[in-house]
Amino acid sequence: MSDTGTLYVKTPKGIEAVGQRNQGLPARARQMLLLVDGKRDLEALTAMLPGDRMKEALDQLLADGYITPLKSDPPKAGLGFSLRRAVPDEGPKPKDDNERIELARNFMVNTTRTFIGYTGEPLIQKVEACQTISELQSLFDDWRETVKANPEGSQRMSELEPRLAALIS
Repeated sequence: MSDTGTLYVKTPKGIEAVGQRNQGLPARARQMLLLVDGKRDLEALTAMLPGDRMKEALDQLLADGYITPLKSDPPKAGLGFSLRRAVPDEGPKPKDDNERIELARNFMVNTTRTFIGYTGEPLIQKVEACQTISELQSLFDDWRETVKANPEGSQRMSELEPRLAALIS
């Protein structure tokens, strides 16, 4: 069940659903999925898409595994807040190399689009063409430098780089 102050991010299934329009999601649920970015809580999301069924759409996306809540570290004693960024729940581990390749491709494409936008399309096309882990490994440095070109991407690289490395190592 969704909470008002909780932030949500897309799961690999959610990222895939955004890229493919044949997921069978109702229009309002798809609109909500497109807006989920880890920065907006339920209140902000429903303000962007007013309607009496938007909370239900978010709950359905959560139940169906398209999104997941961000998990924060517990507060440091005396500070009242965590010094570390919230990170997505880890979710299920890849079953095999094909799923691992798909997760890594989705991660590289999503982070490039998030931090660079459509100017990252040349790299995105190379990533989407990869069929093996070694091909993705060969693009790791290009991906890292591309994402680091954005100030926020550079700041978050210490979080992003190990996550991708774990998928392609």
